[in-house]
Amino acid sequence: MDLRDASVDELFQLARSSEDPDAYWACVTQLHGRGGERAFQLAEVLCDSILPGERCLGADVLGQIDGTASDGRETLRRLLDEDDQPAVLAAAAAGVGFLHDEDSVDRLLKLTSHREAGVRFAAVNALMRIDAERGIAALTELSVDGDPTTREWAASALRELRGA
Repeated sequence: MDLRDASVDELFQLARSSEDPDAYWACVTQLHGRGGERAFQLAEVLCDSILPGERCLGADVLGQIDGTASDGRETLRRLLDEDDQPAVLAAAAAGVGFLHDEDSVDRLLKLTSHREAGVRFAAVNALMRIDAERGIAALTELSVDGDPTTREWAASALRELRGA
């Protein structure tokens, strides 16, 4: 199926059932570009799902959806405050970063010390989009993180920033 011909509902269904990350993100990207109130409403509903994968999908869509009267900041903030699933927290953090949600900075700062490296990574990436100074401070802290992948990523990001 050509995703350009798929309806919003079909794109959500394809993303929900996909086991291939590339196929999932192809659907999400289509939903971002297509946007609209229907996609926004479905994403909001998914953010209340009992299934973490559906909450991730909702957050992934809300973070970059076009053409809606409102955005998903409030829903994403709620996920950051209330959810305990690392993948959902990472998706919500990325979303508020793409939305440049300054009201989420304190939430993101808390996540920079989360036990899961992927959550820390997403939180710092979001901070860099919203408040580079606080993002650099978080990167500096993570450059001595216990997780070698996080530590190397943070150190590399700091080296790039110094060179920029």
